Amino acid sequence: MSIIQLFSSMTAEQAASLIKEDLNSFVRSELERAFNEALDGEIEDFLLTASSPNGEKIYRNGYYERVLKTSCGPLSLRMPRDRVSLFKTEMLRPYQRTTGDLEYLAQRLYLGGLTPSEISGHLLSDSSTGLSRESVRKLVAKLAAKAEEFRSRSLPECVVVSMDGTYVPLKRSYGESSSVSKECIEVAIGITRDGRRQVLDFRAVPREGAGNWSDFLESLKGRGIGDPKLFVTDGLQGMPEAIAGSFPNARHQLCLVHAQRNIAQAVRIRDRKEIMDDFKAVYSKGSRAECDEAFAEFASKWSKPYPKLMLSLVEKQDAMFRFYEFPKPMRRAIYTSNAAESLNSIAKRKTRARIQYNSEDSALIVLAKIYEDYNLAARPARFMLELSEGEKEAMGFER
Repeated sequence: MSIIQLFSSMTAEQAASLIKEDLNSFVRSELERAFNEALDGEIEDFLLTASSPNGEKIYRNGYYERVLKTSCGPLSLRMPRDRVSLFKTEMLRPYQRTTGDLEYLAQRLYLGGLTPSEISGHLLSDSSTGLSRESVRKLVAKLAAKAEEFRSRSLPECVVVSMDGTYVPLKRSYGESSSVSKECIEVAIGITRDGRRQVLDFRAVPREGAGNWSDFLESLKGRGIGDPKLFVTDGLQGMPEAIAGSFPNARHQLCLVHAQRNIAQAVRIRDRKEIMDDFKAVYSKGSRAECDEAFAEFASKWSKPYPKLMLSLVEKQDAMFRFYEFPKPMRRAIYTSNAAESLNSIAKRKTRARIQYNSEDSALIVLAKIYEDYNLAARPARFMLELSEGEKEAMGFER
């Protein structure tokens, strides 16, 4: 039977009922997807900074099933868990089976990728909830105001600052028209005086460049990050000069992960594993003197097949191995900008659907929430337990 024959044999009421049933089924499927993706994102964020009571890394431990009742019908949720049962979702309260906390839920669904119209129309429109589309828009406006507060707050004094940029699709409006293009989200993460990693600020710029970072650094300085002892960045040209312009007493560490990527891209595939192993052996030495000796041997070995690459690395030698000037317990935490890069990968994943289809304000809201949640979950770095009182004082950490 064709679809035309099917509907021609029905009354208007029967056809409307069938269409509504199919629509609810589609909406229910989309809500399940949004919820489950948000839950997966929550535990990934949690595992990024969480550790067990004895300080060991925490790993995922599958899912358990849970049913949530909504006006579109029951949703089958896959609730993630970790091996030591520390993860608690913020989307649903323990044992909650209905969407009673509608304002909070509406905010979480907006951050998860649904528009105000979708939230109010598909989940919150029945008379028992009383949350209109305009109410949802007001909640989104509250989120925008909170995001602005996050970006204008006073900042804590920092000992180390890591900076990195990543490109995400961003929608901008120009009068009645709009366009989507990839722009750079610059983010700065500081290690504060109590040893916690905190997102300091972020901003969207058309393209990453030392000039943009200079403005960013001046803004951070004006908001109170003090006089950091070290900045960790990739190899962007002009970055050392930009840092020195705002923080003349600070030292600069070139991210070793970025250095390794550049090496890998510049050599033949058959040489890649050997040269990467050799380079890792260089920066794994116990002292700067041993590192310099090993680096000289490394450069000598590979200068014949890759003379330009070795010349470039020799010019960056001091910046690559600046971490040796800091106490040994700190070194693994400061020789890369991995903290900022890992956080940017989360931001890229979570904003992929949201930013392309909504106003540029949604970029501010989603990113601010990602970074604020990261800050709330931060704990003192492990190296704080290993530093002596004298080392803490010398570095500017709280004792």
